[in-house]
Amino acid sequence: MKVSVAFITYNHERFVARAVESALMQEPGCDWEIVVGEDASTDRTREIVSGYAERHPGRFRLLPPAPNLGMHRNAERTLAACAGEYVALLEGDDYWTAPDKLRRQAEYLDAHAECSLCFHEILAEYEDGSTAPPPFRRDGSRAIFTFEDIAAGNFIATCSAMFRNVPRLVFPHWFRGMPMVDWLLFLLIAERGHIGHLGETMAVYRVHGGGIWSSLSGVDVRKKSILACRILNRHMGRRCGTILKRSISMWHMEIARILEAGGDPAGAALHAVRSLAASSFGRKNLRTELLEILRNSAFGRSGAAR
Repeated sequence: MKVSVAFITYNHERFVARAVESALMQEPGCDWEIVVGEDASTDRTREIVSGYAERHPGRFRLLPPAPNLGMHRNAERTLAACAGEYVALLEGDDYWTAPDKLRRQAEYLDAHAECSLCFHEILAEYEDGSTAPPPFRRDGSRAIFTFEDIAAGNFIATCSAMFRNVPRLVFPHWFRGMPMVDWLLFLLIAERGHIGHLGETMAVYRVHGGGIWSSLSGVDVRKKSILACRILNRHMGRRCGTILKRSISMWHMEIARILEAGGDPAGAALHAVRSLAASSFGRKNLRTELLEILRNSAFGRSGAAR
């Protein structure tokens, strides 16, 4: 088997048919399968994917029903069932837009032995049907990224990733404390090689109220990112501790900006202080901006009043 599609889904009744169809439309340029980890949904998701499994028995493998495992254990189970040389990721609320996506990414990994992972561009689609490029922090002109790049923060959309399968991949015991699955997975894969970037847009990531990540506010997304950085620093800090601390400082700075713009100067000041505490790497422009937030905060105004 050349490619296994790890298809992870839970309560995606509204979206899952579109996701499945986008996988089934892949042209037969390589041998591939769809391995479905459906996590005991409370809606009709399992009924829908079961119908596809019955109609496409040679292409579709629906894992046996089990009690709700949660996103971490369901991802572990689904990835462990993938037999392909390469694994592509797709969640039940996203979809692919290019019929040659799997073939092109497999050919890329065939041709780039130095890469353990590759990804491509995506669009974010919102509830009103509008689309926009996702706000990932990276240089879109680069063709190759490294472990250190992904350690600074995840810039790879799950629906865009394909990586070399690691038989019996073992997630560390602390994995289930992470607020997300994909970032640690990409770090573990990137320890084995570089990350290749295909510049074409070949998938859509849905932003909707039922999404585990996309339903969060901007502040909550950044707080979860800080939590993830702290967990990673605790266990992987020898290799990327400085990078992770820099990211923690940047996330606090972004929270401070959001809170200041939203009329919460005290909250902005708190996160400005936390950013300064984490910014021992000495970026002068960052310190200047955060000190300005402090001056504009309730503390600065109260000092001026006195």
